[in-house]
Amino acid sequence: YKIPLTTTISITTNKNSYLGGLNTLKFSAYELRNQYSAFNDRLIFYSGIRLFEASGGGLGTVIDYKKDQFMLGGRFYIARNQILIFDMSRISFKDHGGTYNAQGELVKNPSFRDYTFRLRYELNL
Repeated sequence: YKIPLTTTISITTNKNSYLGGLNTLKFSAYELRNQYSAFNDRLIFYSGIRLFEASGGGLGTVIDYKKDQFMLGGRFYIARNQILIFDMSRISFKDHGGTYNAQGELVKNPSFRDYTFRLRYELNL
């Protein structure tokens, strides 16, 4: 018996120090993704969330951001050589880092939100 639900959990972390400790970077990423198959794997749905965070800095710079992404989509195998793909994504990027100007003030980097919607048809000859 085949269970049609697949869950993936990923955790990544990294800590760097370079130039004799003058520059540092600490990075972490977490992902939870689910995939569900139906109709003998002809219809596949997926959803997931990714979380990133980084901190550190160096001479004149501050690294301090968080990014989260939500994904939702699917694939429908119309025939052996035809696929209909649909997905959407929402990204939120919050940046509290930046660079110091000549007066010693921190000039912050911009934050943003991004939405992506995609519908694609593939024909493999």
